[in-house]
Amino acid sequence: MGTVTVPSMGDGVTSNVAVLAGTDGVVGVHGFPNMSDLVSNAIINGQTLPPSTTSSTSTTSSSTTATTPISTPTMTPRRPGPIRHLPSAQAVPQQPDQQPGKPPPPRSLVHDRRFKEMRTATVPQYRMSRSTVTVQDLWKEWENGLNGGPSVRTLEETYGTGWRNHSAERKFFCLRKVIIDYVQKVASADNVDVEIAVDRVEQIRKDNQFTSLQRLAEHIKRARRGEIAL
Repeated sequence: MGTVTVPSMGDGVTSNVAVLAGTDGVVGVHGFPNMSDLVSNAIINGQTLPPSTTSSTSTTSSSTTATTPISTPTMTPRRPGPIRHLPSAQAVPQQPDQQPGKPPPPRSLVHDRRFKEMRTATVPQYRMSRSTVTVQDLWKEWENGLNGGPSVRTLEETYGTGWRNHSAERKFFCLRKVIIDYVQKVASADNVDVEIAVDRVEQIRKDNQFTSLQRLAEHIKRARRGEIAL
């Protein structure tokens, strides 16, 4: 048994350890059983243990673990925006003539229908003279009225078709209107007064010996289609 100087293990202090030696070399190191081979080699070679040599020992060193604090991002509060008020649902007023469960008709149609009903209630009804034979009398009825009756032109401009609701009256008016339009056409084409144009159209009736204005109107319609010449 002898002693061997063991260099510092990192703390700068050398230590003498007891070495148990036998015939086969170092058997053990007192206090450091795992350093037998290291110490044995040192004895044989006459060297001291290198400072950098380390081995497992029963002594454990305590280490201090540094804890790095985790930084938490600062949340900036968001400024609230302006409050928007949504319009509340309002009930759509139902039209008087609207049926439940069906979409309301367009406003224009409702207005036109009501206006027509109101206008029909106040529009005078007039029946044109069936006894008129000459173009002069027809023009008088159109422009001024016959026997205290209203002017047909004024009725047409004021009430439209409201004054002639019946289909028979509408058809009769359309035939008379063919003659009226032709009189205005002659006055415009020949650049003459309406009275002169009325006389010229009346002469056409006499030349063809038409006994009614209806036949004269049919004659003018045929001329429009190019079937005959006036």
